[in-house]
Amino acid sequence: MVQPIKLTSTTVVLSILVFSSLIAGLGFSMGTQLVNAVLESDGYSASIVGIHTGLASLATAIAAPFVPWISRRFGYVWPVIVASLSMAALYVVTASIPTLWGLFIARFMFGLLLSVPWVLLEAWVNQASPARHRGKVASAYGAFLMLGYGLGPYLLTLVGTEGPLPFWVLAGVITAATLPLFFLLPHDPIEQMAESDHKAMSLFREAPFLFGSCFVGGFLMVAYFGLIGIYARELGYDFERGIFLLTILIIGGLIVQIPIGWLADRIGARKVIYGALIAAFFISFGIPYFDYYSVQVLIVIVYASLLQSLFSLPLALLGQRFEGAKVTAANALFVLVFEVGSV
Repeated sequence: MVQPIKLTSTTVVLSILVFSSLIAGLGFSMGTQLVNAVLESDGYSASIVGIHTGLASLATAIAAPFVPWISRRFGYVWPVIVASLSMAALYVVTASIPTLWGLFIARFMFGLLLSVPWVLLEAWVNQASPARHRGKVASAYGAFLMLGYGLGPYLLTLVGTEGPLPFWVLAGVITAATLPLFFLLPHDPIEQMAESDHKAMSLFREAPFLFGSCFVGGFLMVAYFGLIGIYARELGYDFERGIFLLTILIIGGLIVQIPIGWLADRIGARKVIYGALIAAFFISFGIPYFDYYSVQVLIVIVYASLLQSLFSLPLALLGQRFEGAKVTAANALFVLVFEVGSV
């Protein structure tokens, strides 16, 4: 009889959680770009495409406050597995949805399901991270999430946007990414969580800087990711070169995250966040004035790194500020605030 694999290393558990963030980013970005491309090819306006994109963020913001209640009753691992497999099934169904309203409903349902792995995986990463390395772990988590965002559009250029194939590929990727989570079942942290019911406003009052920087990060990241494609088209780039610019943006953001996390552990995450906010503010005004492609790529890499740090470093601050069941409740508020900023 084959003995079940037992994980005893916190490093291995964190590795699986970080890997899951990569696939989550891939699935979200590929799914968003895929359905948006389908809508554009069907002749729908940019405003309709924008509404469709924002529905997932709205649904995630609505559902996030209820996720801690789910974790207290069913643990962490099973809700994430069920939600992830449901997202995969939803993409298979989406391939055959003929109406705009059907796509809107599917997108909203996807956002509801996405809130479960987003809140619980991030809360678990914070709980499992050693305090002295929390900045580096949070940056690694954010970096792999960004890598997934970059690989999603690239994978889409390989499988195309026509027919059911890209939807099936996307469902298969999400399903494959869910399998390692079964190894985490013996390590579900539900027994470490005390029963609690924390009000959102009380948590916000405890750490206004944390959640405020999260809001700014959500606003800037989604705005920039949404505008980079339009920016590429205005410069006359074709689809492939525009996707390449988007991929460089994300991969560049990934490469610099580990040094940023190291710096946050050395001098404090709050100081690094202040620096990132100031630098991003000034760079955002200068981006339209750079004409050379190589310079644009360099600026995009720097800007992406700054924006990504406005997601990963507040996440590290959250782990420093809250403990136990409060981490899950605070992470739910973190996701809600981030998504409100992105809407």
